[in-house]
Amino acid sequence: MKKIPNPPINCTTPPNSINESEITSSSIIFPNPVVGSKVYFLNNDNYTGNISIYISDITGKNIFMSESISVSSSSQIVPLDIRSLSNGFYLVKTKIDDKIIYHKMIKL
Repeated sequence: MKKIPNPPINCTTPPNSINESEITSSSIIFPNPVVGSKVYFLNNDNYTGNISIYISDITGKNIFMSESISVSSSSQIVPLDIRSLSNGFYLVKTKIDDKIIYHKMIKL
């Protein structure tokens, strides 16, 4: 019996993980860790356009999505009400038109 070799495994980054190079941005989520029901996204970059913010849990399941908000200048603060989130570790994906910024967030 002839043994067929296993095909090579494609070792790409899983879709629920982040390359550190994707995190490069001067925009921030604060306070972090979060204590309470509010967190803020500070647009320190010169990004303008429509912004959407998605929060996913550690399994990659989207559990929060903001409405599309128009960002017209740098240093604009976007408040988020996260009182419905349980304590834990989250991934925050911020999409400004075609730009995507990732942040890690901890809620205590």
